[in-house]
Amino acid sequence: FAIQEVLVALKTELELSGNEGMLVVDEEDADRTDILFIAANPLGNGQLNLDREVEDIENSLLRAKLRDQFTLHRLVATRPEDFLLRIRSLRPEFVHFSGHGEKEGIYMLDEYEQLMLVGHGEIEAFFKLQKDLVRCVVLNACFSESLARQLCQYVKYVIGTMERVADQDAIEFSKLFYAAVGEGDDIPMAFKVARLNLMVNSRPGGIFRMCCRADENGGIECV
Repeated sequence: FAIQEVLVALKTELELSGNEGMLVVDEEDADRTDILFIAANPLGNGQLNLDREVEDIENSLLRAKLRDQFTLHRLVATRPEDFLLRIRSLRPEFVHFSGHGEKEGIYMLDEYEQLMLVGHGEIEAFFKLQKDLVRCVVLNACFSESLARQLCQYVKYVIGTMERVADQDAIEFSKLFYAAVGEGDDIPMAFKVARLNLMVNSRPGGIFRMCCRADENGGIECV
């Protein structure tokens, strides 16, 4: 499927079904926070250590005080249709994308596991359909701040990067951020803790930016 076709199908489903399409959650799972880790490491581009990143996130949550309140889901070798349909079915509170990015968008896989640049407009269109269902998006990819700003129209908190980010710095940020979330910090505080920890260890924590809706009129603030 082309990503435009998936978007049209999802929009039609939402218009026709209203709340009938909502995912049914068992009562015992209702209080758990779902985190969806989305990995895209296409052939032909610089390989990232995405397995290490998701393992570090998982270990951070397992060691945390509130570890029983989180469920980490993995989606690897991600194609655009996988990304769209998985978020639609799971409805996670956190969506974490890890992979390559450029100023024009983020890379996913095509059907041949080759590079496919998914533009800002297509990603924004999907989150518009899912407005306010996702609480936080982490775009752990290079040059993702501009996309973070756009997505803030539909997601309360979006984290991106101002420039290129080294693989190890991206992994360390993720580990620190989810460790703080797992200890009970809210999203802004967890972001500040992760960024400060990088900076005090002489690492480029300042390239990470968190954008959020500053008011009900749609104002966006990035820190």
